[in-house]
Amino acid sequence: RPISILSFALNYYFTGLDVFYFKLTNLVIHLISGFLLYQLSYRLLLRHTLSHTHEAVVPLKLPLVGLSVALVWLLHPLNLTSVLYVVQRMTSLASLFSVLGVLGYVLGREQILRGQRRGFVTMLASLLLFGLLAALTKEIGILLPVYVLLVELFFYRAAAADTLRRPFKWFFYTIIVTPLVLGLCLALVKSGTLLALDGYQTRNFTLTERLLTESRVVWFYLKLVVTPTLGELGTYHDDIAISSGLLKPMTTLFAVAGIAGMLVLSVLSFRRAPILGFGLAWFLLGHSLESTVVPLEMAHEHRNYLPQVGILLCIIYYASHTASKHLKTQNLRYLAIFGFTTLMAIITYARATEWKDEWTLFRTEARNHPDSVRAHTALAVLYNDNKMYPEAGEHFKRAAELQRADVETTTRLAQFELVRDGRVSEATLSEMDYRISHYNFTVVAISQFADLLRKAQKHPESHKRVVELFEKLTGKYQGRLEKKWQLVAYHILADNYEDLGRHKKAIEYYMLSAKTDPLAYYYLRAALLAAHLGDTAMADKMMITVSDKKLPLSETDIELLAELKQALGQPSTTQNKKKGD
Repeated sequence: RPISILSFALNYYFTGLDVFYFKLTNLVIHLISGFLLYQLSYRLLLRHTLSHTHEAVVPLKLPLVGLSVALVWLLHPLNLTSVLYVVQRMTSLASLFSVLGVLGYVLGREQILRGQRRGFVTMLASLLLFGLLAALTKEIGILLPVYVLLVELFFYRAAAADTLRRPFKWFFYTIIVTPLVLGLCLALVKSGTLLALDGYQTRNFTLTERLLTESRVVWFYLKLVVTPTLGELGTYHDDIAISSGLLKPMTTLFAVAGIAGMLVLSVLSFRRAPILGFGLAWFLLGHSLESTVVPLEMAHEHRNYLPQVGILLCIIYYASHTASKHLKTQNLRYLAIFGFTTLMAIITYARATEWKDEWTLFRTEARNHPDSVRAHTALAVLYNDNKMYPEAGEHFKRAAELQRADVETTTRLAQFELVRDGRVSEATLSEMDYRISHYNFTVVAISQFADLLRKAQKHPESHKRVVELFEKLTGKYQGRLEKKWQLVAYHILADNYEDLGRHKKAIEYYMLSAKTDPLAYYYLRAALLAAHLGDTAMADKMMITVSDKKLPLSETDIELLAELKQALGQPSTTQNKKKGD
């Protein structure tokens, strides 16, 4: 995501780590996106009005309708995390480029309708430039061509000036349809790499469970778009239960059927109510990447940043309808739009006050989401950092109780006990052992164990047990982890067994590290330990291996080699030079 990283780098370059300017940049991106969405909504509605006069709102009111869509979107509380949660600039900036791409395509289509060939240049430049920027900001940017396809199908339907009909069809199938088909085929063939499906081996849910659960999550998102409440909104939504089957829970079946019904309704609305069909399709398309097969976490509010535009467009458009048979309720509907917009602003303001400091935010999260492991963990860490140990212990234990099928929560609890008591309790060690034996784990567990081991080194009583548990955890998945994580695990074990004085075990893991990534450092560390154990044959063999393989030596490696030669009673390179002198 180099474009996102570049934007953060520019913030840092000009204003340091002052959070105010990071969030101000996010707010500016949000405001610009709102203006662009106004332009896009207005132009799409105008096109709709010109081609579907039987059901469209009066053209004079279209700017107000477009403005209302943009205003509700700008003030919607669901978008708060995309502004105040600084890292979610990745979503807002990618969405900004995507909207620019769609708007550029619409401008090009209007030129084509007027018989202007430069429309092809406008469309192509928009798709290539903004598509590339969006994709390099966040992966959701690859959906731009599909958003464009929806716009074409629902609003333009291959319409063009007489002289440009054939060239446009060539452009449409060559530049949009063909790449989409090829991309889809490539994603299916290379699903393990492109869609990261291999990542399920380190998740506590399967592909099927994710798809079933996401059906319920999408309806939850829809509810938050239409009727958001402070109690349901939150930074963390890890309290959503996993669907293990269509009837577990029962609502999964209804959710799946509901999404199928939504798709059918979108298709059936294609001619008679295209705004409805387009809005539903836009919403579902916006969730087609992050809420389907890719093994991401189940739910995050920022995933609705661009998808919700489709639902808001439907609500505002049909509430603004000026067909003669609905004139009696027109003023009432306008009042409803004003009330809805005002309500969104009030909820957003109330929610923004919860972000005024860490204490308010994390306490609110834990109160509103009492079954969220992340909410309790965040609050526990805050208590721990402020040396409020009883309160911290309460929330660390609560997090571990809530998430019984993973290792991470007990690892955090063990870290806390080390800080508080100087040892890990037997109950926590036994619970960690049980979970390692019976459940899967994510790569996060490796990182957390590394932190735990660093703390445990000062406490010999617990250090030995924690190292053995880590060895058991990594051994369970030996050969199935990504190379970089397997190497991290081996290196951690080698270092910690060396600290414990168990040199044979340390040699074993240094050699496994060298087998995974043949660096001189691993061979030399193993050789040095072998020399200390009196196994000079092995030490010589490792030193010869480094030489035979012509492995490059860092400064650290050169120091190790000198130490090794000294341990073996051989003259070092420095000594040889002196003799030569």
